[in-house]
Amino acid sequence: MRPETKKEKQKNTAAFLLIILHRYFFIIAILVFLAIILSGFIFLIQPKYDSITEKIRVEEEKKTQELAELQAYSEKLRNYRNEYNQISSADKAKIDAMIAGSYLPEDVFSEMEKLVSSRGLILNSIEVNSLLSDNKNGSLGEAVIKLSISGINYEGLKQLLAIIESSLRLADVKKVNFSPSQNTVNLEISTYFLN
Repeated sequence: MRPETKKEKQKNTAAFLLIILHRYFFIIAILVFLAIILSGFIFLIQPKYDSITEKIRVEEEKKTQELAELQAYSEKLRNYRNEYNQISSADKAKIDAMIAGSYLPEDVFSEMEKLVSSRGLILNSIEVNSLLSDNKNGSLGEAVIKLSISGINYEGLKQLLAIIESSLRLADVKKVNFSPSQNTVNLEISTYFLN
């Protein structure tokens, strides 16, 4: 036997590889297919999957927190309802009296006239404006009352403001413009009513 040349070795190796490729073609094809699928999963699907699961985890945490906040809010509302139910009917009537059930400008005129004249003061003018409510359920309205009073000194003003503060109707004094030299005061008061 003569020694194989380099060309013959290459031919034999190529023939041997062709034989193996022919015999094990299906196994090699399956392995290549599995390698493509596996690399696709690792480089394409796995990052997307991780991203989606992270988003789901973050969203779940948010929803869990929102649920806890809503449960706490619901518990507060239950406590408020229980506290309200413990208030006596007489106290509820007093609270209702603080906020007028309806808005009648005539009532405001007569109340203010009575309040001012009881102190020996002169009511020069009164102006009442009703404002629409801007609260969520729309049931509370505001009446802005502008008063011009004369014959008043500093002590009289303090007494008048104390009377307004202690009156049963809920009122906020928004502006006070006192002129001691002329013994006059201009007041702007807000009262509230139910629509």
